[in-house]
Amino acid sequence: MLTYRGHLRAANLKGRAYLEMRCSIPGKGELVSRALDAAVAGTSEWVTQVTRLSLGNERRAQTVRLNVQIEGSGVVWVSNVLLAQATR
Repeated sequence: MLTYRGHLRAANLKGRAYLEMRCSIPGKGELVSRALDAAVAGTSEWVTQVTRLSLGNERRAQTVRLNVQIEGSGVVWVSNVLLAQATR
């Protein structure tokens, strides 16, 4: 299980912004997880976002990409980013 956590804040954001994690698994393709439930929009204070991704029976991802997805225009700040791995 991979967990991607960060704090986001927005100013005059026309649209929304959220954390997105993409993991490539050799021979399996790409898995995607998004923190849509805590997306920021407009002008906001700091919001904690968390997204988790289970790798299933795979022990490792070949690559892990951490994104901040911004749909629209405005300003987004990101702070305190953490990527953690937990065993089941």
